[in-house]
This record gives sequence, structure tokens and C-alpha cells, in this order.
Amino acid sequence: MLYAKVDPRLVPEPPAIPDGVELTNLASLDLQAAYAAFVATAGDIPGDQDWSQFPLELFEREVWNSASLDRELSTVAVADGKIVCFTNVLTDGDRLWTDMTGTLPAYRGRGLAKVVKTTGLRAAAAAGITRAYTVNHEDNRPMRAINDWLGYSPVARHTGMVRPG
Repeated sequence: MLYAKVDPRLVPEPPAIPDGVELTNLASLDLQAAYAAFVATAGDIPGDQDWSQFPLELFEREVWNSASLDRELSTVAVADGKIVCFTNVLTDGDRLWTDMTGTLPAYRGRGLAKVVKTTGLRAAAAAGITRAYTVNHEDNRPMRAINDWLGYSPVARHTGMVRPG
């Protein structure tokens, strides 16, 4: 795992929003829409955790109702009547933690994650956030490339080991 940080005041301008896509924030959406997007993308998170059995009740308690989840700064792309890409962020004072960025499989390769994450970081900077952190699995090359483009720099690495069952 690679932990990285960026000053959101220094991120580049966001790329153009693709046709047919509208940006909003998580505060304007409901629990069911957010959960559907999470479930559709969480199974692709690299690592050793199985996200396939993440029930709505747990999502509601651990994600949706988290005291740190900033729904205003969590940026969402909507197309075809549903969330197709999102970045959920946690905030504390002038710090932000990207909790997850996900894109529905059918919408990947269109630059949505870059648009959503860049737009969210620029909104965070406007809200007074001066430090943004994230973590990516070594195998998540697409997200690592976006974070490199945004100017994230490494601050720590974590290596985990599992014993074959």
C-alpha cells in the first residue's frame, strides 16, 4: 500500500466533463444510490479484503453515517440516472482523506475518476483544506496514475502478508 499526500490548492484544473455526465456531491443523493455505486465498484478494490458481502446496514453505519464523511466534498458523477463514479472523502479540520474512489465498470476509461477526484480536491481547497491524503494498493495502477497527475507524493508504504490457508 502506498500512502500519499497533496496540497489540494495546487492540483491542476479538472479535465472536461464528458457529455451526458453531471457532477454533484453526495449530499444531494440518497443512501440507496450511494450504496448501489459502492457495491458495483467495491469488488474491484485490490487487496485481501472481500467486499462482495458488504450489507446495506453495514454501509449505512460505517460509511454513510460516519461522522467524518463529508458529503458536501464527496464528489459524484451521475449519468443515465445513476451514480457512475464517485470519490468519498473524510475531513477533519484542514485535512482530507480520500476514503474511496470508484467507477462503475461500464463507465471506465472515460476519465471520470480524474474529473471527479480533481473537482473534489479543488472544492476542498476552496473550503479551506490544505492537506489531502490517500492510499492505493500497489496493483491499482489506474488510480495511482491519476494521483501522480494530481501531484500526490508518497509519505509511507505498508506491506501486508497473508499465510496461505
